Amino acid sequence: MASLSGGHVANGAMNYGVPVRGVPQRMIEIAEKKRDERPDFSLIVKTFFFVWAVAAVLLWFLHASQFAIVGGGIIAALVLAPFIAIPLGLFVYFLVMHGYIFPLDRFWSRSMIVGVGALVAYFLLLIVMGLTGLGNQSMSLRMGLFIVVFVGFSGLLLAGFITKKSGQTLRWQGFKGRSAERVEEPPLAQSTAAVMAEATRAFEPVPIPVRPPFGLAVGTSTGTLSARGHGSGMAPNQLVVLGQPDAAQNVMIFGGIGSGKTTRLINPLLLQVLRQDAGALIFDVKTDFIRETMALADKAGRTVQVIGDGGLACNLLAGLSPETASSFIKSAFLLGSKKGGDSFWMDTATEVCRNGLGLLQHVPGQFSLTGLYDYVFDKEAHTNVHDAIDAILADGALSDRETRALKMYRRYHDNVFLEFSDDVRNGVKASIAQVLSAFQHPDLQDAFCGADSARGEVDFTDLVNKGSVYLVEIPRTKYGSEGARFAYLFVKLRFFEMMKARRMTPEWNQSRPVAFICDEYQAIADSISDPDFWDKSRSSQCVGIVSMQGYSSLIEAVGNEKSANAIAQNFRQVFTFRTEDEETIKRLVFLLGKVDREKASRSTSDSTGSSEGRERSHNQNTGSSVSVSVHHEDVINPQLFREMPEGHALAMLSLQGNAYDDVVQCQPIFVS
Repeated sequence: MASLSGGHVANGAMNYGVPVRGVPQRMIEIAEKKRDERPDFSLIVKTFFFVWAVAAVLLWFLHASQFAIVGGGIIAALVLAPFIAIPLGLFVYFLVMHGYIFPLDRFWSRSMIVGVGALVAYFLLLIVMGLTGLGNQSMSLRMGLFIVVFVGFSGLLLAGFITKKSGQTLRWQGFKGRSAERVEEPPLAQSTAAVMAEATRAFEPVPIPVRPPFGLAVGTSTGTLSARGHGSGMAPNQLVVLGQPDAAQNVMIFGGIGSGKTTRLINPLLLQVLRQDAGALIFDVKTDFIRETMALADKAGRTVQVIGDGGLACNLLAGLSPETASSFIKSAFLLGSKKGGDSFWMDTATEVCRNGLGLLQHVPGQFSLTGLYDYVFDKEAHTNVHDAIDAILADGALSDRETRALKMYRRYHDNVFLEFSDDVRNGVKASIAQVLSAFQHPDLQDAFCGADSARGEVDFTDLVNKGSVYLVEIPRTKYGSEGARFAYLFVKLRFFEMMKARRMTPEWNQSRPVAFICDEYQAIADSISDPDFWDKSRSSQCVGIVSMQGYSSLIEAVGNEKSANAIAQNFRQVFTFRTEDEETIKRLVFLLGKVDREKASRSTSDSTGSSEGRERSHNQNTGSSVSVSVHHEDVINPQLFREMPEGHALAMLSLQGNAYDDVVQCQPIFVS
């Protein structure tokens, strides 16, 4: 029995949905004000007395000397009242009506909150003293000390309460009560992190399904990049959480062997996905992740269904059009050739497959990869298919459109393909055999070509409608390296097609997130389907979580850097553990940019002199100067990765539409 060990999924200070910026100061999301521009209490006091003095002088010059002092104070209070009354009024409104604390500490500094709290407590105390008659008595030293202590303690108590609770939902639900709409779209800066933390904490029971919002905690910020002067850096000790819109911008994880990609991020993210009633398609490309998946699913109370080795069957072409199915095969051609090969052979082979599948869709039981292989390479099977098609055309039962389409598919073989020379036809068939031959393995036929009708059939729509969890398990030692790789690719493409159809099928569930999780992602990536899907996947509520050792792995897999960039640009949440991959480091250095750093240099000069005469003299002068120059330097360098502690990753994130970057500490989950 596998067991889990490790820390919580996330640890650290809570925040208002996104981490707090580090230095240098950044624009905060509330009212687009900088944090250092919040009105400080000392500034309020100074301004108050300044306005008081100016107003008193003006009143004195206006011959209202008897009202100068009192009137000046009233004028100053009226001028500054909005700075205090508006945030304080909103604070009370959200507390009473909605049941959570308005984030007052985003508008006021702590000293400001203490001062306002003390002022409110003082006025309340005066009212109480007036009602009880204590205000008519002479003020004793004891009473004065009591007032000072009470007022100061009240201010500190209010500041502590606001700092701790600000933005969080309280047990008090407010007169308007809590609503799903308010939770999903919190007004102003209400924290979703508190709700997300409850839904993503690793070792505390969370009911399923978890109420929205969906969220993935990834780690705790360290403030490393802020200390290096990076403008999008985070302050330290911030819990970093990806909300649903951010997670749907997809996660890409880099890291060398043993750097912690699986234990520090994939395992925690998978556990959180499973605990939030999300669907999940998990690819076990290395065939060593099934134990972790089963243990994490058991911890979350979920059931995992295996596709492939001994599990559910999946006719990889079932329900597809010939055009879509042939595009799958073209992706397999690209995956097999890596560098792309000669486009003529690839395009011609794709056309042969498309037209062949156009015929096979009318022959019962033949629309599969095995049926296509037999049609291309088995003369008897080829003849039988053509005879069946001729009979269908002669019967005249098809519609006019279906008849014209079937004739088009039929003519391609006789009028186009047979006109090629023998060398060309043999070359095209060789390209087709590169992919289809792998599916002649009996076990692959049973699992992915519809040969074993007794096995249960996978329904990919269950991912969105029922929140099913599928693990694709195709051991290379059993099915062969190429066969397993192509099977993984076709399952990926079936998933892509289903998710594309989601938005156009309103009767399907439209809100449930569905995670696509794959370690060693470069093994199933191609330059056609992946850029086309991932740049639109966000609208289908898909959360991509992929990992690989380095950016070089992706370049090698798709054949060139341009294609790799087309895929990588759609993964906005990037985590990089310690790595020696040069392409990965160069890419991160470029994306994080440069900063201006001041460097001081000291120069010293000595001069000596002597003179001969009646009196010999000797003198020595020493001078020094300090100069400061500004250098444009990279935010990070390769040394950062060499010095990065275990369990830390460089995170380049897009949170609520803004860039947030830092070195984050990720808590592990081990399966033993």
